[in-house]
Amino acid sequence: MSSDEEFWHEKNVYCKYCGSKLTQNQKYCSEECQQKDSVWDWTDD
Repeated sequence: MSSDEEFWHEKNVYCKYCGSKLTQNQKYCSEECQQKDSVWDWTDD
């Protein structure tokens, strides 16, 4: 299913991993994501 592969290769998807994998997946992350831990910075209370 190539559509799934494309989804996982989206920069926005990789952004959630920027926090701990920034050095590894830096090329997948947007500039905004590199400036903070993650654009998906919501909290579960």
